[in-house]
Amino acid sequence: LRMPAISLASNSAWVDGTSYQAVARSSDAFGNYAGSYATAASTMDMSTPTAGVVVPVPDTTIYSLAQITGTSSDAGSDVSGVSAVEVRLKRLSDGLWWNFASESWSLSAVSTIPAGTNPWSLAPTERLQAELAHQASYFIGVRAQDNAAPANAGDFFAKGSTFTFSDTAPPAARRGKSSASRAPST
Repeated sequence: LRMPAISLASNSAWVDGTSYQAVARSSDAFGNYAGSYATAASTMDMSTPTAGVVVPVPDTTIYSLAQITGTSSDAGSDVSGVSAVEVRLKRLSDGLWWNFASESWSLSAVSTIPAGTNPWSLAPTERLQAELAHQASYFIGVRAQDNAAPANAGDFFAKGSTFTFSDTAPPAARRGKSSASRAPST
């Protein structure tokens, strides 16, 4: 069995949203070709999906973080659609990221997958809510990934929400956090 190398010219221009079909058939060493062809079809998806945060509203002060919500889309022609959204949370005062798995602040960003894609929502745990510091600012970064193979994914810093948390509850009223580590309410 001899197989010649198959390649496309480097100047071949792939066009987003265009359907392509590859057709092949085999031959033997004597130049005899098989009667049947093998075919594969696909649509080129080079569009990067986007995601944004709706709540908390960017550049606001919030007094509780019961929900983080947003939207996503995969714009373009004949796109594959959004398969997942990822969410990250960064504390701006020290640059630490919330680790959604260990439920603690860390140097490394660890994403979580919210429910849904458009719209999407994430209910912060009690632990995360208790770890929000009074008058501290945070950034929620989000990105979407599509169903293409390989998948296209957006950038966490393209869209997001920066907010300031204001804790008006007395420290003892917040479960899961000792009063010694909370800033006093004013």
